[in-house]
Amino acid sequence: STKKKRTVWPGDGKTDAMHLTCSPNGKWVAFLKPVPPRDKYQIFLIDVDGTNLRQLTFDEEHNTFYPAWSPDGQHLAFEVEGVIYKATIQ
Repeated sequence: STKKKRTVWPGDGKTDAMHLTCSPNGKWVAFLKPVPPRDKYQIFLIDVDGTNLRQLTFDEEHNTFYPAWSPDGQHLAFEVEGVIYKATIQ
């Protein structure tokens, strides 16, 4: 089998996206990226085909870290200031 590389989000070369993680159901990729003006890292989701980019967290004061999918791909856990949160993904 031949594997092909595909760019799902070309970005702008200055995005500093990190901690990419694919959902268990193969539908989404979650990742962190800094958001201006304070450049705090927030979680973004994008469909694996590169469409439907959306911001999941909106904390202008704190960084968001360590996105982790639930086994069924319906929830995403993440950490902010030592507290673990869970978001439902639809």
